[in-house]
Amino acid sequence: MIALAVDVLGAGERFQHYDPELETSRVERSGEHEHSSLSTLLIGKHVSRYFINDGMRGIDYLIQRKDVDSAHLGAFGCSGGGTVTAYLGALDPRISAIATARYLTSFQQLLTSTGAQDAEQTLPGFVAEGLDFADWVDLCAPRAYAIVSTTEDMFPFTGARATYEGARRIYGLYGAEDRLQWITGPGGHGNLGPISPQILTFLAKNLTGPSQPRFQPYRAAHPDELTVTPTGQISTSLGGETVESMNRREAQAVMAVEKPAESKAELAALQERVRAGVRAVAAITARPGNAPQVTIRGPEPKDGYRLEKLTIHSEPGIDLAALALIPAQPGPHPAVLLLDETPQDALAGTADVQRLIKSGHLVLLLQSRGVASDGPAGPPAQQGSILGPNTALALQAMVVGKSLVGMRADDVIRSVNWLVAQPEVDPSAITLYGRAAEGMVALHAAALDPRIAHVVVENTLVSYRLALEAPLHRNLSDIVLPGVLLHYDVAALLQAISPRTVALVNPANALGAMARDQAVNQELAAAFDSDRKVGTPERIRVVRRGFREPLPID
Repeated sequence: MIALAVDVLGAGERFQHYDPELETSRVERSGEHEHSSLSTLLIGKHVSRYFINDGMRGIDYLIQRKDVDSAHLGAFGCSGGGTVTAYLGALDPRISAIATARYLTSFQQLLTSTGAQDAEQTLPGFVAEGLDFADWVDLCAPRAYAIVSTTEDMFPFTGARATYEGARRIYGLYGAEDRLQWITGPGGHGNLGPISPQILTFLAKNLTGPSQPRFQPYRAAHPDELTVTPTGQISTSLGGETVESMNRREAQAVMAVEKPAESKAELAALQERVRAGVRAVAAITARPGNAPQVTIRGPEPKDGYRLEKLTIHSEPGIDLAALALIPAQPGPHPAVLLLDETPQDALAGTADVQRLIKSGHLVLLLQSRGVASDGPAGPPAQQGSILGPNTALALQAMVVGKSLVGMRADDVIRSVNWLVAQPEVDPSAITLYGRAAEGMVALHAAALDPRIAHVVVENTLVSYRLALEAPLHRNLSDIVLPGVLLHYDVAALLQAISPRTVALVNPANALGAMARDQAVNQELAAAFDSDRKVGTPERIRVVRRGFREPLPID
């Protein structure tokens, strides 16, 4: 048999962010495809399209060779390679034998154990559409198929069994049960050695006819024996495009056009469109209405205020920790809802929070879901990386048709429902503050909830387009929304919040550093121009806040 091995996106000789001085990727090696995935999602595409294209072009190459029997083509891969094999088998009928290793399981088992895995393996809305791993196998029936699993794999073995049993029923409709095989063996992820003879036998049987091939492991004496390009990287040998450069080019044709509203009537129409887009793209379901159930522990008397520890039951199965700091003097008080990943006990003692209490504000410190690792942690390589600690959690949300931004915005709106029901709160004077990724949550929630009178965001990405255009981005997984740039960007969110005031404190660039004034003015030009045209030129403030300077909340 002839074998063609393709270096997939972000691996081997195909690093997307290769640095010749470091002689490795500028992003974590395991994060190469994840980083590329995020910018691809922004324009409503999925990074798997590039993996699938590579495989199909590999088939195109093979069938033009005179020494290849194009009627007998097989595909085999493990882990990420198993993912590509599953996709290719389902989508390219030229492949007559498919062996997929260490990928096929069931989402019921996967999402309740190790959680969603890599970006190319996680299609937004896949589970929400009623699909599962078995559907990839079903699409291949009645062609020869081997599901390859090991008992201790991170892709649960019990899920693989369910997929095999489900696929057997479909193969049975074709009278082809004997063409579906489940190859199993001991060990964890990647332990192919003990079952490699069975895999090779399956391929030989279905590609060359009945035989008992002899399996002999081979390892090159030196990596250069298997290096194709002169420098060991396509980027430094051949140059060319990256996934992200192609995304930037494609975005120009598909991104929503940003323009200022020329009148209040135009602004109202724009706001309606943006709010509909926000609900659809971020999958936000909460609406202003009845207060959620809240469990209160305390109160604890403090100097000039009382502290209440709250558990906000946002929705079935979702309980949020919150601290309410309520001034001792009678209300109603203006309220500030703070979203910050800083631990709440530490945040309560900060100078900003204490100043707000002393000036008569009621302060609610809300811990958003996903903060403090209350979701799946994901692979260790993703923790503390440029991708951000919540990459796996974001993928898990997307596969079931949700988003981190959307679920957190749901929690904000329900928390506001509780705030306005409190006799100590002035419902006409609610300020929402969000820092970093939580700032994007605040903008989305405020776009939909008119009860939020003022918005303050700090160190928050100034626009999604900026992340798309930048060579590198940091923590984008916390705020990514599939297809967001087809519908709106931050400037449109700011327009949707009008006429309520917004303070942008130290707006951030794609890497989380403070954005320059030129970038802020360029990215948010449509919002600034709209405000001038409708008579609210001072509504949006850009605040450069220095160390220990107070938050701009009156």
